Amino acid sequence: MCCTCRRWHDYFLPELYHHITLTTAQPDQLAATLSQCDPRTSKPRGHFTRELDFRSLLVERQQILLLETIAKDCPYINAIHFDTETLSRVVVALDDQRDRTASPTLLTTSASDDIPSYSDTIRQQFPSFERSEIRSIAKAFCRQMFQRHPNVTTLTFSLFLSVIALQPDTLDFLRTFPTCLVHLTLDIHTEELTVNYVEFLHERCPHLESLSLTCKLMQEVVPRWLPTVQTNQTLKSFSLTSEAHQAYRHWSWVWYVGITYGKQLETAHFINLDERRDGSPYFELSPALAATFIPAFVQQHASTLKSLEMQNMASCRDVHEFWQQMQAQLLGMPARLVHLNCSDSQLSFGHDESVGNLIVGMFKDSVQQLYLSPRADIIDFEDFASLLGQCRNLKQLHLKRAAYSFQYPHQTTPLLPLLQHCLRLRQLDIRNCILVVEDGSIISRLTSLTLHNVLVTWTALNLALKRLPCLVTLGLCRATSIIIEGYPSPPRKAKLPTVTLSFPNPNMSISIDMGLTLLYTLPNYRSIDGTAKMITVSNTRSRHSWLIMTSDDTEVTHLSKQAERWHRKPPAEVAKAKPGFHLRYRVVLQCAHPIRDLTIGSFVIRKGALVSWRHPA
Repeated sequence: MCCTCRRWHDYFLPELYHHITLTTAQPDQLAATLSQCDPRTSKPRGHFTRELDFRSLLVERQQILLLETIAKDCPYINAIHFDTETLSRVVVALDDQRDRTASPTLLTTSASDDIPSYSDTIRQQFPSFERSEIRSIAKAFCRQMFQRHPNVTTLTFSLFLSVIALQPDTLDFLRTFPTCLVHLTLDIHTEELTVNYVEFLHERCPHLESLSLTCKLMQEVVPRWLPTVQTNQTLKSFSLTSEAHQAYRHWSWVWYVGITYGKQLETAHFINLDERRDGSPYFELSPALAATFIPAFVQQHASTLKSLEMQNMASCRDVHEFWQQMQAQLLGMPARLVHLNCSDSQLSFGHDESVGNLIVGMFKDSVQQLYLSPRADIIDFEDFASLLGQCRNLKQLHLKRAAYSFQYPHQTTPLLPLLQHCLRLRQLDIRNCILVVEDGSIISRLTSLTLHNVLVTWTALNLALKRLPCLVTLGLCRATSIIIEGYPSPPRKAKLPTVTLSFPNPNMSISIDMGLTLLYTLPNYRSIDGTAKMITVSNTRSRHSWLIMTSDDTEVTHLSKQAERWHRKPPAEVAKAKPGFHLRYRVVLQCAHPIRDLTIGSFVIRKGALVSWRHPA
């Protein structure tokens, strides 16, 4: 390398090895690089590494060798991330490694003066494989990993061993966690979350500032069963995500957070993933909820919270009571709330219009990110948009209607009033509705528009793209449908159904979900059937097309020019030449300028001038 290139290389070297992921395609090469000494410090380059990512770990021998190298040459790691399957994959890989004879490479990369390698430890402690030992192997691995990386302050961990479909002993695993943790994200799966687990975590990790818990079951916190609670003055962020059917249990944890954490708490998220709430008695307003649970939280945290989420928490009466008490507590005090999410999959704050006025009245000067569930039967959307327009600093807006069906055409969302009233809006996310785009002058700096399960006409979407001069990100996500206008009946045999979307803005980032569908206006939004669909990106310089098979939506193939022309023939002619194959539709993205990237499903198929040819590779 020339002198300039070498200086740039040395400058970016610490950042290059700052984050290590075990999904790398060349683990042996990465292991050798981490072991290589840096000429400036005479120490391995692994000393630059600060973050280790186990997520989507591949079960291969080379990955374990890389893991051993990291244990030896990366002593300053302070962040480790696991996902749901990681622990099982590590255990399987270590067990596979245990059955092998230690190779010179393994001994070279994993030897340590004081702590043996992972493989040697497992081989010595568990010489013969027994299914019942898997939990013990996993615990031994965790204990040794945290011994090798004692400086870990950020941990993402999931307690589940899918290889045996068993939940490990939760407290045993919590005892292996580093005591210096500051940020902890923990998923305990089917284990019931109890107050004892939370208190144990605070005792073991007294410096915790952020705690995020995910579970399927949770214990109801009964005030009279708890001893005197000592206020925690350290935690600043608490998040609880659960699938508990009884929302009353969520509210009992709201009370627990209110009495446990001091006024330093800035973030409180309560997320109920269970949407099965059809008139359940658990959602009737309880006297304890209004008199005990809500006041404990509101009196302690109303004036200090910067981020609050209450998703799928209760019926409209519970919501009304909560916001009334919040208003009373904040009377005459400035609110600090910047992020607010009170969306609901079945209910909306608009069941009582005063709730919307309460929310806007309290946080109109502070809120920047707002997630709401508007009423399905809003008569005058102009008034609703005007209400949101009072939030003078609002930059991100997410509108989520209740479960949407095409049988409810009144559930429409006009785009123009929102943009006219919310002048500082930059990101707009709309879900579960019919999007209406009026023809008119729009003075908006909106940069991102995302549609989830939205019904929109071809003409309206093109009009929106034309009227938003600052738009650089468009997402057509989960079950969004585009209506093809002008076809009296499905032209199944005449020509291929085609929609052309025109993108006049430069540097666009476009994301299209695999589930995007095209519908005919007659009869009754009839969908287009077929076994595949085509996406085409076209500009003045080039044109590229990809074929997506709809059988499993997991394969995206780049088409040659000849193959593209052949697939654009009349459907009847294509079906005759290729029995059983029928192209559903073609979406053409007509771009006036080069795009930044194009994502189909989870596959990035175009990034700048780079074109991906096949997914999966």
